[in-house]
Amino acid sequence: MSEEEGKKGGKLKIIILVVVFLLLGGGGGAAAVFFLGGKDEASAEDAEPPPPEIVDPIFVKVGPMTVNIQSMRGDRLLYTSLMLKVGDETTEKFLLTQMPDINNRMLILLSQQTAEELNAIEGKQMVAEKILATMREPFADPQPELVIDSVFFQDFIVQ
Repeated sequence: MSEEEGKKGGKLKIIILVVVFLLLGGGGGAAAVFFLGGKDEASAEDAEPPPPEIVDPIFVKVGPMTVNIQSMRGDRLLYTSLMLKVGDETTEKFLLTQMPDINNRMLILLSQQTAEELNAIEGKQMVAEKILATMREPFADPQPELVIDSVFFQDFIVQ
């Protein structure tokens, strides 16, 4: 083997090594992109959806009011105030404009109750359901669709 052939063989080996390293490096990089890219897509699909946006509740205060109620021991008084949990600002604004009508409805409804009913937890729950039903009756024609979710008593004293 001549010196020239040895140099060609050495250069050929270097070229082959460079090509092999390039192929391995390129293949490794492609494999990394494929596998890491696949994980990102799979994890994005498997990931839980983001939690829903937290919306502050809207409450409309009704009362306080004092109402004469019936009792086996004669007339008694109910002192109460409550909060209506509403679903949107349109309902809140509408109810605030209708507050005289709301107070009237509440006084009529509450005056039909007895002290014995109202002293029981079930009686309070029943009155809350009646209040919801009363609040869902139309106030005006036309009126926006009202979203009233719950009734929460703030004060509730039977004397």
